[in-house]
Amino acid sequence: MTCLPNRIAADTDLPLPKRMRAIGMTRLPKVGGVGPAIELLDLPTPRPKPGEVLVRVEASAMHIDDIHIAQGTALGRFLGPKRVTAAYPHVLGSTVAGAVIQVGADVEGLTPGDAVLSVHNATGDCGSWAE
Repeated sequence: MTCLPNRIAADTDLPLPKRMRAIGMTRLPKVGGVGPAIELLDLPTPRPKPGEVLVRVEASAMHIDDIHIAQGTALGRFLGPKRVTAAYPHVLGSTVAGAVIQVGADVEGLTPGDAVLSVHNATGDCGSWAE
């Protein structure tokens, strides 16, 4: 993640909710069929793994890679996740601005409350269309 740290007011001392809402897919879309593949998901709130941070999303954007993945275009199938199921959903979103609320082990230079901005790989586990 590329970050521009800056301190902002953040509710970093509040307990994390057990669940979060996100926009994603529980199945791969048919080519050109964006509508039926995207749905509102109710997911467990992730915990950061080593080298990761958990960000409270303040803003997210729609990137062209997100559109390709959601529409199942040839490029989207190349870029996108290879396995998507209800048990392993894919949260869309590759651009995020917000505040760090938790840091995983081995994270240096970021602490809870830091403002971050990231444009990251749309195929990973970093979907920003989430709370």
